[in-house]
Amino acid sequence: MATFGIVCGILAALTALQLILNRYKKGLRSIPGPFIASISDLWKVNAVYQEDMPRRNMAVHEKYGPVVRIGPNHVSCSSLDALNTINRSKEAFAKSDFYSPICPWHDGMPLRHLFAIQDIEYHAQLKRNINLLYTKASMKDLEPKIDNCVMAFVDQVQKRYEEGHSTFDMASWLHFYAFDCLGEINVSKRFGFLEAAEDIRGMIGTADLYLHLAGLAYARGQEKSGSKCNGTSKAEAMR
Repeated sequence: MATFGIVCGILAALTALQLILNRYKKGLRSIPGPFIASISDLWKVNAVYQEDMPRRNMAVHEKYGPVVRIGPNHVSCSSLDALNTINRSKEAFAKSDFYSPICPWHDGMPLRHLFAIQDIEYHAQLKRNINLLYTKASMKDLEPKIDNCVMAFVDQVQKRYEEGHSTFDMASWLHFYAFDCLGEINVSKRFGFLEAAEDIRGMIGTADLYLHLAGLAYARGQEKSGSKCNGTSKAEAMR
């Protein structure tokens, strides 16, 4: 029992030391924010788990200002100047490990995609390969496909109005609309969410769950152990 007590005491002391080191980390100690967020990731984990991170993040900015510490190693910025500095087209900040959990893996290798790539140079190489697909002329060619989805959406709204439905779940219907737009643009065919008026094969629910779990993984400190989703060579980037 004495040994067990000593071990517990040592663990408690080490935990307290780590929390103190987190709280007074150099470069971050003076940044305002919730106290619990300065010593652990519990503030973020709870906000993400409750699916309330956007509202809570805006609330702490209203309370503490444009720069807020929301984790031991995480600072949130809300000013326009910070946005322009962090996301400028040249010499932008590298993406954080927030993107690591949303990089899927297959056969032990990351399936790299433009959204999750963290390496700035590799991201630029991939982006150059697809720039022609996003010119103004190319976007105009896609308008008829989106128009088809808009008409299908409006028809469903009109149908439910004529049938006397007293409520209309706009969140679900906008999901159906968005996914059918993706189908029209990527495979030239709607998935059928608007016509079926339901989440076909649970695709939307699965995507939402995946994003929720990815958010939890990052909020719990995934950046400390997660593998980065990066490029490895110029040749590979051109494939």
